[in-house]
Amino acid sequence: MDITLQGESLLLNGFSYPEKDYVQLLDIFRDETPGYIDLYSVFPSTAYAGAVLYVKDWPQYRERLLSLRRQHRNSRLEKTIDTYKKQCGCNPEEELLKILGPQAGVTYMKISNQVPAKNRVIVMQVKSQSMARNVMEEILKGYASEKGIQFNSLYRTIRIDRETKLRLYRFPFPGLFASLFGNLFGEGPYPYFTFYDNYLV
Repeated sequence: MDITLQGESLLLNGFSYPEKDYVQLLDIFRDETPGYIDLYSVFPSTAYAGAVLYVKDWPQYRERLLSLRRQHRNSRLEKTIDTYKKQCGCNPEEELLKILGPQAGVTYMKISNQVPAKNRVIVMQVKSQSMARNVMEEILKGYASEKGIQFNSLYRTIRIDRETKLRLYRFPFPGLFASLFGNLFGEGPYPYFTFYDNYLV
């Protein structure tokens, strides 16, 4: 494990490997290799802790995570995803896997009037912002169609300063990230998302 001082942050960067004779959580990372992590630079300045996964093959990671859950007879999140499929007319997990880069992280912010679950922010590296925006908007358009609402009711534009505007989207699938990445990311609530450079936040 490497320990790095970065500004006022202490970063712990390491990796492990599974025993071949045992089925365990680390099996989902088999054949992965260490990579350079810079996702911390996108975390909010109010963040006090966070964790980042570096995975080059997300579909393989996803299949291994599903296999592990089935061995433990944990199908609750799969049922949640089936509900989401009906709500948007597509599989939002599969669509998300198409746009992911190798880094995905979760961080906690210092907001004293919020419970910890509401202090979480997820940051995911995407292959390109334009590609990711198109995919996410198509998911929301499917959701709007199924619900009989207007797509433009699911987003609004906010101004950060004179030069910076962001489109803020509603996110109606609170359990999606826990299903895709594991319980480290929690089941939400994650009511909104936006894009910052090549990151989905």
